[in-house]
Formats: sequence, C-alpha cells, structure tokens
Amino acid sequence: MKPIILFFSLFILLFFKTENNYLVSLGKSPDCNGFNFCNVSISSAESRKENEVLATIDVLDEKHIQFNFLKRSVTDKLFLKYFATGNFLLDDDYTFNEDICNTLELKKCTLKKGKYAISDEYDKYVVVFVF
Repeated sequence: MKPIILFFSLFILLFFKTENNYLVSLGKSPDCNGFNFCNVSISSAESRKENEVLATIDVLDEKHIQFNFLKRSVTDKLFLKYFATGNFLLDDDYTFNEDICNTLELKKCTLKKGKYAISDEYDKYVVVFVF
C-alpha cells in the first residue's frame, strides 16, 4: 500500500506542477497606452481589465527574464496590438515594483527598452527580456 501512495504522490508532483500566474497590464503608465508594461502584479483576481493578461515569469539568469503570456488570456485586440508583429516592443525601460522584485528574487529590477522576439508556443507567447 505504501509504494502505491508514494508512486501517486510523485506522479502528482511531477505532472501537476502549479504555476504562479502574474497579472500583466499592457500599456505605458500613467494611462496604460503605448507599448510597455503598465503594471505587473501577482494574480489573485478572476476577472481582468481589457488590457491585462496572465503570464508566468521565469528568471533565466542575471541578465534575462522570460515571460510566458498565456494565450487563453490574450484577447484578439491585445494580440493585434502587442503580439501580431512577432516582436514585443518596450518603448521605455520598465521597473518592477518592490514586491515583484523580491518575489522573483531579482538583483536588477529594470527591463531595458527595445524590441524582443516573440516565440509562439502551443499555449503561450514567450518573450525573453534583458535587464
């Protein structure tokens, strides 16, 4: 009986990994227009504003961070504005708030402006940004 319980516990841990979703408001502060991030926060709400998408975030190394924008949360309007060209544009540097910086254990909290290639994967749009 114990080996069966152990096997199912390992199965659950390996195949049902829970991910921390972040809520990314697209646009440029203060009015969330333009091409940038207006805000990045930990996702807790079921409903989102028109310019918000869900993403998982992975810190790759001390110079790169990967955003995995979940396709199910990207509306047609947001796709056309931010993802359709194949490049994600940050028209100005973006600095994470202190909470996100601490949660992600970042040494540098500012993404550099620029054009970043978008990889279209099965259920997400992947963008690797530079600090």
